[in-house]
Amino acid sequence: MRAAAASALARVEHPSRTAALLRALNDSDPWVRFVTLRTLGAIGATEAVPPVLARIEKDPAPHVRLAAIEVIGRISPSEALEVLEPLTTSPNPDIARTAVAALGNVTFPDGPSEGR
Repeated sequence: MRAAAASALARVEHPSRTAALLRALNDSDPWVRFVTLRTLGAIGATEAVPPVLARIEKDPAPHVRLAAIEVIGRISPSEALEVLEPLTTSPNPDIARTAVAALGNVTFPDGPSEGR
């Protein structure tokens, strides 16, 4: 039920939706956190970057960490390259693959820079 509510918030334009989603990132159910991350990525919630980064580093559920990596690629914060690039060489092939795919979604405001 909580995961469905998090998913539904992607289709609701309300000022409190991001705050509700950020609270849901701390839910005890990993599937609620997973769906919440997907929703935050879908709505492009840039204010979610710090807690999403925390999910990459500390979430005990592998699928939640992978979803958080995808979200960083979708939101494309200024630190996306810095966060994702080291993950591309992870010994965990799922993390490496997801980071490479997420980098493919990153947009840079000034276009590609030399050396990237």
